[in-house]
Amino acid sequence: MTVSFVMKILTFLIQECQDFLLASLATESGIYYHEGLEQAAGQFHSLEGDTSLVLTFDTIFNDVTLYARADILEVIEEEISNLIHYKYTCNEQLASKLKALLSEQMISEYKGDKFGKKNETERVIRLLLRNQQEEGLWGWWKSSKESSLWISLHVLEALSKAKEMDYRVNIDEVQIGDLLVWELESPTKVDNKLRALHILKMLNSKVNFPVYIDRIEKTESMNMNELFSFIKLKQICGLDPEVDTLFSYQKETIFGNLYFSNDSITHYFYRNDIQNTLLAYKILRSDSITDHSLELQKGHI
Repeated sequence: MTVSFVMKILTFLIQECQDFLLASLATESGIYYHEGLEQAAGQFHSLEGDTSLVLTFDTIFNDVTLYARADILEVIEEEISNLIHYKYTCNEQLASKLKALLSEQMISEYKGDKFGKKNETERVIRLLLRNQQEEGLWGWWKSSKESSLWISLHVLEALSKAKEMDYRVNIDEVQIGDLLVWELESPTKVDNKLRALHILKMLNSKVNFPVYIDRIEKTESMNMNELFSFIKLKQICGLDPEVDTLFSYQKETIFGNLYFSNDSITHYFYRNDIQNTLLAYKILRSDSITDHSLELQKGHI
């Protein structure tokens, strides 16, 4: 298999794992669980080349089960299954399930296997379209009084990928574009401006992107995650971003892997070292940098 295909799936799903941490805070009534908590403990080792390990385990736990995988796609498929079978169905989680189903289909096609979940994929698409608010965007739930650009971006990424893979997706892109241009012209936070521009670019809206990007660059103060998102936006708009800026945030683990952080003690579900490293990886990969540093970032992820 090609490294680019594996990393395309891997970055896609790690993003969903991060998003699911936030979505797990949402619950539905009428679901009951047995009393107590179940704890799982384990170790994960990615072996490059000839490697030997000495493993030790806490004797307080039960028997140890050892799993070995020769193909990273097997690991990814296990995580896909966890996403697909997650219990809740808010819009964020439905979008995550859709991305997981589409990833599973991509892997099946890559392996030459038959994809058996097309009906489930179409069902999730219908649910997301049904939950779209009248204004054109999405909130946490269909009944939510306010929409969220973070959730809307997540949903539209999933629906756009589904449409690209020949699923029927009917959305009014002009209505969404008009609403987002109004958002850009209104007083709003820089992260919402960046999300709005990313959505508009994804929908191929006829917007003067250089004007809005220049306005943000001259007037807005950005944290590290927003800066990386801004660099990615300039990149997809063909505006020659300052990619070298990333390396001032580059760190190295004790295992020699690379990640990106500003050493902040404050972490958010969609603004943390994993999200920042994923953004940096996507930027550097699109910048045609194929040196060893991409493999080291993959090792950290």
